Amino acid sequence: MIARPGNTVVKTIPVTSPEGIAVTSDGTHVYVANSNSNTVSMIARPGNAVVATVAVGTTPIGVAVTPDGTHVYVANYGSSTVSVIRTATKPVVGLPIPMGTNPIDLAVTPDGTHVYVNSGSDDVSVIHRPGNTVVKTVPVGINPLWGRGHPGWDKGLRRE
Repeated sequence: MIARPGNTVVKTIPVTSPEGIAVTSDGTHVYVANSNSNTVSMIARPGNAVVATVAVGTTPIGVAVTPDGTHVYVANYGSSTVSVIRTATKPVVGLPIPMGTNPIDLAVTPDGTHVYVNSGSDDVSVIHRPGNTVVKTVPVGINPLWGRGHPGWDKGLRRE
């Protein structure tokens, strides 16, 4: 954990092989995709302690939380799926959602109705909520590996 201002490390929270990270909009929980253990760690704030670990698909890389904080979506790179976690009870909801090859990152729309998933199969898949069904797959070019916040995001998720 890093404190601002100053960017000083104030606490190290033990998780296994962390990759993606997402924070709830109210700041009460942090979710970390653990790629080597095929799990997601749930960290409660304040306190900054792991309060749950949930098994997901193979090699989870990306993680995103719905705006209302009720669900976490996990991009499972190794199994080419997306897992959905219900945050209140922590089980994975339903079967993993099949994706294109090696999903990397995902983003939930501000209204929480759709989840966008980029993958190594040169496309972005659109999942409709709450049914968690893929409603569209959009070709975007070679290797759409970058997600929100990266300079390549506004260029169609393509490598430059």
